[in-house]
Amino acid sequence: MSNHRALIDIDMVLDSRYGTLKLIDEQVADELVSSEAYRRRATDNFDEMTGGRIDLQEYKDLYAARTGDNLYFARHTEFVYHFAKDLRGGVAKMDRGVLTGQFMVDINIWPYDLSDQEADNVVKGLRHHFPISCETNWVNLSPETLSPQYVEKSYELLAYYNHEDWLGPNTEALLPPENRLPTTVLMTPMIASSGKIPELTKIAKDPFAARAATLVKFIALQYLQPSMVCTNPAILQQIYSSRLTELVRLGHLPPDSTVLEG
Repeated sequence: MSNHRALIDIDMVLDSRYGTLKLIDEQVADELVSSEAYRRRATDNFDEMTGGRIDLQEYKDLYAARTGDNLYFARHTEFVYHFAKDLRGGVAKMDRGVLTGQFMVDINIWPYDLSDQEADNVVKGLRHHFPISCETNWVNLSPETLSPQYVEKSYELLAYYNHEDWLGPNTEALLPPENRLPTTVLMTPMIASSGKIPELTKIAKDPFAARAATLVKFIALQYLQPSMVCTNPAILQQIYSSRLTELVRLGHLPPDSTVLEG
């Protein structure tokens, strides 16, 4: 019997981009998050998307040094609901005997400075959407800790908002044939983390597909639509309107708070 384990970056399940923008200008952030430009973006150049109302350097500095405050306004991304649907499909296959084992999901809170209680609350909010039989926990693992050898022994799936967070420090380690992870899936949105989309050529008409093809021998890079890592106000209004009566900053959660449990 084998278990199916996934490591999910906290920035995949919480829209910390929105949370960071709200720290700069709440009105602009609310306008932007509801726009198609936000949901279809190929970069995080929010200065261009807002006509200069967001200072890009201020955003970059806040996001690079992100803490629990960046999660104050963050809300679940669409990835949560799609991933939960996939998990339910997997559980159904187990019930029919097609699959064996158990689904296990680790939410990686790196690089945030969350307390144990705050990290627990994040996980509780996800457990509300995931199947009861899915074991969901949190971990705090830096990219340097997640060597190819560690990943090979521990996870079948990685999901990162910025896949370079993991790939950058581990590129050299992936080069030897014995360290490659061709069957390990690395999910990431089609958003250029550098802020610049590579120019198209006759050979590479899709820069994202070209990158996945380049890495195919080393890891199975799977790109997701940008909307998957965005909060969806329509979904959230339906889910939270009857439960969430007051915003509570992560750093000031009352005892036994269930705000993030949904």
